[in-house]
This record gives sequence, structure tokens and C-alpha cells, in this order.
Amino acid sequence: MFRASDLDVNRLILDWVDRVKSGVDWTEALPKDKLILANAHYHRTGVMRWAMCQVVRTHEDLTVPEAKSGVATVNFVVPLNSDVHAELVTAYSNCGALAIARPMNLDTLEAATIELLALQKLADAESEKLSRDPIARTEIESREQAAQEAIRELFDAVFEAAEWDYCGRALEVSSLTGKASAIADSVFSRCPVVHNELINRTKLSGTSNSALNKLMLAILSEDCEDASFGFAPERFPPEKGIYLSCLQKKGWHTPDAEIPIAGNWLHVKKVKSLPEDHRDAFVVWSDAVKRIKDSVELVTVDQLYDFWMAPPYGMTLGVCKLWAMALFKSLERHLAFYDLDSTKNWMYIPELDEVLVEKIWRYPKEAGVRYYELADADSSLIQQVARASRLTRRADGTRCW
Repeated sequence: MFRASDLDVNRLILDWVDRVKSGVDWTEALPKDKLILANAHYHRTGVMRWAMCQVVRTHEDLTVPEAKSGVATVNFVVPLNSDVHAELVTAYSNCGALAIARPMNLDTLEAATIELLALQKLADAESEKLSRDPIARTEIESREQAAQEAIRELFDAVFEAAEWDYCGRALEVSSLTGKASAIADSVFSRCPVVHNELINRTKLSGTSNSALNKLMLAILSEDCEDASFGFAPERFPPEKGIYLSCLQKKGWHTPDAEIPIAGNWLHVKKVKSLPEDHRDAFVVWSDAVKRIKDSVELVTVDQLYDFWMAPPYGMTLGVCKLWAMALFKSLERHLAFYDLDSTKNWMYIPELDEVLVEKIWRYPKEAGVRYYELADADSSLIQQVARASRLTRRADGTRCW
């Protein structure tokens, strides 16, 4: 036997569409999870970046991404109409965090979204009747699911069909992923190329954290003076892979130089004199050295991370941690180290030690450095004093003389 619904579902939907369409912000119901991956940028640099997508009806609805690694690089914005477009162009034509679509027809997307809102309102308002009418309930649920799928398809089609302007110029790259990569290349023009999935990321896994900590302690130890960095040739632990791709390949490890970390960079005059694979790491190192030198205040480790994660570098937190440790080791003769103790006072530390390494790794706001210039004789004397008064660690991890 054929069972029919006691409710006229089509009429109810049309009634709710009429109620909803003039009193609701339909853009609020659009997908908020659409991301555009910058695939070409990822394959070139090893850093995954993405763009977010938004349809806005007013200037206040706009989200402007923060310029740093670990968040959306750019927001691809479709204005609701030509008035909103003119407003956005006037205010943000030179904003590197926004790509603005030229005005386009959104009527089909609007109609589909309003129908979805009407279905949701109908299901809520008529919930008691629908609980007694499974035929009508099933039809409304099916139409709601179909409406959601249609909205996503239309939403994607809108962004694919749009013509985009970025910083006052047209984006000529054909695909959205290509556009996202072109913008990422522009914003993070000095991003070093590091192809290592374990560490070149903002959120590290347990394995990555363990390997990173071991490698940072190896930099602290005499292993960094060894050509193999203390790794046995027949073994390949995770930290060895990180060492090979992030330190050896990028020119950080200089076992034949007087200083075993970045020892070949201290007197470089021209970047082009270095091997090509080393140049981007040298630029990052050199700019950080200048940042520390030029600061009249103590530079905390988290400030160094912020410096590297912001444009034009856009480095991930994992690489920042490793390279910060390498940077400090390379400048050890010219850095005064400080540890924020339990009384919230900065305590001078004569040299890098395991306690400070842990702060660099886990609590970067609690470790800092200052740069100083000394004559060779004075520098040698300080190193001898530091070795003579080397700190040891109690069982609880604190320092003692």
C-alpha cells in the first residue's frame, strides 16, 4: 500500500521561504570550512599554507588573517554586491591578507541557502507534527541534505568562477590553488626551503618533539664538533633525518670550522658566495643576528620565534625551535643568556645549558639573550670562567653551583 503524508511539504517550504528571505543574513549559513591549499608553495618550500574563503555582505563581516605561519595566509573574499566591493577596495586595496573578487551574480547561491534556512526553520517549528508524520519528516530531511550539498557545490563554483584582485592587481593564475601559492610566495618571500615532514610544521607530534629535543641537546654537546654529529652510520633515528635535512643540507653544521655551528657564515660578505642550498638559511640566520644586535632590550626566545614566523620568512614553529638553538650556539661567544627564574626576575646564565635548552624548547618566554662585542682575549677569558663555574643540575632540574 502507498502511504502519503498528511502535510503539504511543498507548500510549507514555500511559505517558510517567504518568511525567511527578507529577514535573515543568508551568508551566515554558507560553509565556513572551505580552505584553498597552496600546493605549489608547499612542494617548493615544504611549508603547508592555505587560504580561507568568505562571502561578506558588510565591511564588519570581514575577517582579515594575521600575517604569520600557522594560520590562513589570505582570505579570498566575495562581496555581496558592487557597493560592498567598492567599500572593500577602498579600504583594503593594498592589504596583503585579502584577495577581493569582482562583483558577480550570487542569486542562485542565495536562493539555495534561503531554502536550506527555510527547511531548518520548518523542521523546528513543526517538530511535533513531523514526529507523527514520518513521511513528511523523511522528505524534509532529504531535501535539507540535498540543499546542503547544492550550497557547497554552488559555493565552490562561485569561487572558481570569480575574477580576483590582490593588492590592486589582477591575479592571472588560473586555479585557486595556484592563486593561493602565488600569494604565499609573495607574502613569505624569504621562507627557507626545508623538506622534512617531522619538524617543518607548527604542531609537532610526540615523535617529532622527542627527536627535536634530542637534536637540540646534541647541538649543546660535543657531538656537534663531530662530522657525523654523533650519529652511528648504521642507525637512522628520527633525529638523524631532521639533522640531515635541516642542519647539514642547509649549511648549519660546520665541523671543520672553529665554530661547529654556522661557523662559515660569520664572515660572509655576499650571499651568492655560499652554496645555493645554504643561502636561504644564511639569510634567516643573518637577519636574526641583526635583530638581536640592534635590540637595546633583552630579546626573548618567543620574540625570535615571532620574528621568524612573520613575513617575509613564515617559518614553522618546529624549524624555529631547532634553528634558534643553532643560532644561539653559533653566537655563544657573543651572547649573554638569561633565564626567567621562579621570582620572575631575569637571571644571567654564563653559557648554554640543559635547563636553558628546555626553556628554548618548551617555555620560550622564559629565556632571553643580549648581544655584546668583546675582544678575542676577553671572550676567551669569559669562556674559561664559564667552564670553570659550569652549572650542574639538581634532581628536580634546577641549577646549583
